[in-house]
Amino acid sequence: SFDEGVVFYDNEEWGFAIERFDEHLTYYPDDAVAHFYKGIALKKIGHYDDAFKEYDKVIQLVSDARFIAGYWYYKEGLVFERNTSEAVYWFRKFAEQGNEDAQYLLGLCFYKGYVVEQNSSEAVYWFRKSAEQGNADAQYILGSFYEDGYGVEQDYAEAVKWYRRAAEQGHEEAQYHLALCF
Repeated sequence: SFDEGVVFYDNEEWGFAIERFDEHLTYYPDDAVAHFYKGIALKKIGHYDDAFKEYDKVIQLVSDARFIAGYWYYKEGLVFERNTSEAVYWFRKFAEQGNEDAQYLLGLCFYKGYVVEQNSSEAVYWFRKSAEQGNADAQYILGSFYEDGYGVEQDYAEAVKWYRRAAEQGHEEAQYHLALCF
């Protein structure tokens, strides 16, 4: 019934989606993803109090749920109205706790100047933290920073090192840039 709920959700048939998620949650009450989708569907039909109850369940079930909520603030505006300053707050909070995805997204905020002032040193700092934990996107970006000298001293050997790490994980752009280095 979860998969059916997702189909109804994708087709914006909120009532049917909620019914299917309720059925699924009867058997799997700890499924945070189902609670999350149900919360969004409830919000779409104007049942805000019920939606927030679902989001609270997600936060209780998933340790990184607030980071996830931050991502949704930033990316889609699905949970709440788009609020990038709230997203940056949660990215920083989880980045400081070592979450590699939050570190990557915080690096992206500093790199692009999203909500925060553009800051190459901060961007490099957070991308490096994420890259050191194996985030291929952060490794690729760090490689490009070293290749271009953005926020760091230009260093082709260091660029190759980071491109190679990302390429080994199947990152196509890193593979392309690595090939260009030789």
